[in-house]
Amino acid sequence: MYTFRDIHTAVLAGQETTWHNAERIRDMIRRSRQNPLLAGLWQEMDQELGNIVQEAIPQLSFRDFVQFEDHGDRLAYETSYFDRRKRLAVCACAALNDPRPEVISTLQEVMWEICNEYSWCLPAHLAYEGDGAQPRQEIDLFAAETAHAMAEISVWLEDVLHPGLVRQMRREARSRVLEPLLSRSTRYHWESADHNWSAVCAGSAGMTALLLIHEPEPLSALIERVISALECFLRGYGEDGGCAEGITYWTYGFGYYVYFAEMLADFTEGRLDLLTSDKVRRIASFPQTIHLSENTYVNYSDAAESVVLHSGMLSRLTDRCGASLSLLRPPSLHEDHCYRWAHITRNLLWSSPRQGGPDESAKRQQENQVYYLPDLQWLTAKKQERGAVLAFSAKGGHNGEPHNHNDVGHFILHVNGENVLADLGAGMYTKAYFGEARYEILNNASRGHSVPLINGMEQQEGSRFRANVMRLDEDEKTALLLLDLSNAYADESLQSFTRSFEWSKVASFSGKPLLRIEDTVQWARPGIVTEALISRCKPEFEAGRVVWTGSRGIVTMQYNPVDLSYSLYEESYSDHAGIVQTAYLVHLRLSSPRKEARITMEFHAEPLDDVRDERFHRSI
Repeated sequence: MYTFRDIHTAVLAGQETTWHNAERIRDMIRRSRQNPLLAGLWQEMDQELGNIVQEAIPQLSFRDFVQFEDHGDRLAYETSYFDRRKRLAVCACAALNDPRPEVISTLQEVMWEICNEYSWCLPAHLAYEGDGAQPRQEIDLFAAETAHAMAEISVWLEDVLHPGLVRQMRREARSRVLEPLLSRSTRYHWESADHNWSAVCAGSAGMTALLLIHEPEPLSALIERVISALECFLRGYGEDGGCAEGITYWTYGFGYYVYFAEMLADFTEGRLDLLTSDKVRRIASFPQTIHLSENTYVNYSDAAESVVLHSGMLSRLTDRCGASLSLLRPPSLHEDHCYRWAHITRNLLWSSPRQGGPDESAKRQQENQVYYLPDLQWLTAKKQERGAVLAFSAKGGHNGEPHNHNDVGHFILHVNGENVLADLGAGMYTKAYFGEARYEILNNASRGHSVPLINGMEQQEGSRFRANVMRLDEDEKTALLLLDLSNAYADESLQSFTRSFEWSKVASFSGKPLLRIEDTVQWARPGIVTEALISRCKPEFEAGRVVWTGSRGIVTMQYNPVDLSYSLYEESYSDHAGIVQTAYLVHLRLSSPRKEARITMEFHAEPLDDVRDERFHRSI
């Protein structure tokens, strides 16, 4: 991308920019209070501030710190850790808007506590082995983010903070993040990672360096190291721009890529610009290709189902990369439970004042939208019907992806703002979640997805368990994806297994299935297929039909009851927030072993209000 000579030349010509200009930043923050898109965010911060100035700062105890090592529990320590980051962000933004004495006093106390933390890393990321650095100099996502926050706050509020505290904030940022990167020849593991860690750690360190390092040689050396890590990050994306980690990690990893890229371009007056490639432009458009409706996105891997994209990031990508503002929504302070400084401040500094949402032209185009990401093997299709969005997504891929779930051939069916046939998304992050027991957890296991059991066998983890795309067709009436899933299972007797998804673009209320899935299986000796369908909605069974009634829509699936017998299982799981939820697993099992089987499932869907209206009119 750029050689050291390119970087050094650009750094030598660089100069202090917007990010070094405290008065300009504070003026932009003050003016953001007039942005109607940000009214709710400011209201939330004002409410939090009223509580924060009266409450004691939570302590980070040794007992909570060792909970992860001893019991695999992250929640106790991280709750207090992220509460401190919330206080930091809220108080600093309030001080940038109006540096009242009580706000400055509260801010200084929390900054002092953060400066004195044993490590800025989370215990789960230290893992008691790490990269060979001492805990104070280990760099994980949150150590790098904290250094960046300390650097910006120390620059933007230097004239109203105690000089000794400003010096300490900068010392800590340098000693914990910048100096290890400058002095160590050994690379941190994330410097060669092809996922969000490389962008977040490197991007945060790079922004910290641009603010705190004033000598050209070390600054150039560190920027070269940062750009090298960001190149690894981009290699984790295919040429289609798709993020295998899902929308949540797109907003995270690519967000920090954008934040650093903009500061670097500003500092070098455009000589070093990381947002100009065609691939980066395709990455910027990724959310549009997996958007279902409202704030709901395709959520394979450890992604969240409902996401509000960071309004500042999206606004900047619209300006720089041609992304669409149609997905722009008012941001919330609590959307990010980690209260990341970069997300909050860029929302305030960059957000367009215009709320998104499709205009009439976009709504018409949405009637028959089909997107396919060939590197990820994700298909997403949607249409407008009776004023509601009906949507569907299916995936091929493999079972060795970042934040992997064993889900080759899985699908989602979305009705009127709700995923009725769903992906459970990320579970609660614990030691077991990222350990040997990962695929015993429902969220990640094959049994927690709408993929079959072959002779009672689930899919296994590893990139060799994969799909091959045999056919992808689209015409005026349908979109068709045909997958060869023969390599997705370890059953030695399995000779071939194909799954086809046929999505109807025409009106489904006419009686034509909205979605038709056909599985064709052959064995060397007689075998059994058990179809599996997963939902958070409890189904009802009729003759040859399964009916899921959600809060906003109804899905009916028809199958051949002569060949298939049904079972229903309920299983509890913890979502990413640690809240216990219930999943309903429908199993449709072949009635007898056979060497060949062809199973067809036809799905019909209707918005719930339409169904109620029709039932009402039929009853009078």
